[in-house]
Amino acid sequence: MNQYIIDGQLVSSTDPLFSQALLQAYNKKVRPLCSCKTPGVEMYLARTSTEQVIIKRMPNTGHSHNPDCDSYEPPAELSGRGELQSKAISEDQTTGKTALKLDFSLSKSSITRTMGKGTGEPAAVVKADPKKLSLKSLLHYLYDEAGLNRWTPAMAGKRNWFVVQKHLHLAASKSTAKKQSLADRLLIPEPFRPDDKAGITARRRQFLSKFTKKGSSQPVGILVGELKLIDQARFGHKMVIKHLPDAPLYYGDDVEKRLNKSFARELDLHAEDETVHTLVAATFTLSASGNMQLDAVTMMSTDSNWIPFDDFDERSMIETLTTNHRRYIKGLRYNLSPGDIIASALLTDTGDSPTALYIDPHNDEQNPEFAESLDRVIKDSEYSSLVWRPLCGEVLTLPPASRPTTGA
Repeated sequence: MNQYIIDGQLVSSTDPLFSQALLQAYNKKVRPLCSCKTPGVEMYLARTSTEQVIIKRMPNTGHSHNPDCDSYEPPAELSGRGELQSKAISEDQTTGKTALKLDFSLSKSSITRTMGKGTGEPAAVVKADPKKLSLKSLLHYLYDEAGLNRWTPAMAGKRNWFVVQKHLHLAASKSTAKKQSLADRLLIPEPFRPDDKAGITARRRQFLSKFTKKGSSQPVGILVGELKLIDQARFGHKMVIKHLPDAPLYYGDDVEKRLNKSFARELDLHAEDETVHTLVAATFTLSASGNMQLDAVTMMSTDSNWIPFDDFDERSMIETLTTNHRRYIKGLRYNLSPGDIIASALLTDTGDSPTALYIDPHNDEQNPEFAESLDRVIKDSEYSSLVWRPLCGEVLTLPPASRPTTGA
């Protein structure tokens, strides 16, 4: 529940008259204040295409909100989003929509059967354009906007594909790419229900029909879903997505080799650990037969609570935070390479000032340059910090929470 000061009155987002209060404030050109801090933090109002008035965080003010507030956002130095904000990600305060600049095309003049940009090639080799979103950073953006990289103890046992799909779709509905609604290009499989199998299939066929080739132009779609398995096809291979078993993505042997090279860790985890959810973001085209053909792909490993992690150390950190009933935001790299320094997580239950958690994946003798760079990042940050060095035999010891660590 969020509370706002609207025209001098404190109004809750759950109040039956909340929408009416927003409309009146919009007509009077009054800016609401978020009450998460005193004095309140200024917000803005926008009218959607359906004439609904919505309340939004002012651009670049996320760090001004209380860490517990839904409008809170980590500052630039703690997230890969920082270098993309106002460049590849920009908000229209009139409509409340967020315009995204992508580094991959949403149409093709001819169909190719190879993976293009965003395939997971090591970012340390090919640096992504900071003014555009790669396929991987688009997945991170949707996850970020959906709030799925945030965790509170009250969420335990309440996340499943229904929740993930719902919030990812909502995030997409508030975004545009190439001046089109991102939701119109994005296929996120509905949770499968046996009693609605025919309806689900009909809705998917209707959605995919917009990607039929027209003349020399081939529309490109985007799919986000959970990997089920990769199997042999009659010619080449097919990637089967959960809740989408009868509509796999097809691709050739050359793509399979690059897939295994680029996503060896994610694929091994998927095969070895049934508690891991492997999310796939892929661009696709339709063949003449109406089947989806893989164009570009990226993968992201998440734990049993759908919290993303990059490696074993991050997964261990997340497990420690979760089992200790802590509130936190998992850092996302977006376009940043594995060597770039960001906070792996931000503890939001340590008072008015969050605590940034960093992981140094080296011992002191392996990479002193990394340690020096990390020290500079910490000194330049306004937040408290904690550095965990697992290869030095350190145990992750968390700072105390400013309030009880159970409940919401």
